[in-house]
Amino acid sequence: MIPPTWRALDELVHKNNLDHSWSLAVMTLSETTGKMTYTACVPVDDALATPDGMVEILFGGGIFAGCEHVGSLDSIGATTAWFYTEYLPVRRIESLRDRIGDL
Repeated sequence: MIPPTWRALDELVHKNNLDHSWSLAVMTLSETTGKMTYTACVPVDDALATPDGMVEILFGGGIFAGCEHVGSLDSIGATTAWFYTEYLPVRRIESLRDRIGDL
């Protein structure tokens, strides 16, 4: 799921002549256990129209954890596995809901 998502974004970035020196992925957990949404993103100029084949997504404020992947798409699975199996558990990062309970 992850490498094909990045390949599709890369094609759109090149098609629309966008600067892609910086990009990010946002994983949003679902209310359904084991489900999530994975979004690959690049920032674009607010003054320009949304590029062809892309949609505008605004992410609200909140608590985020992140890591940087350096390397090819072929090795992004290893970075993702490290982030979720080693980094997050060791640091005991909790979701906001776990910390403050349901509002």
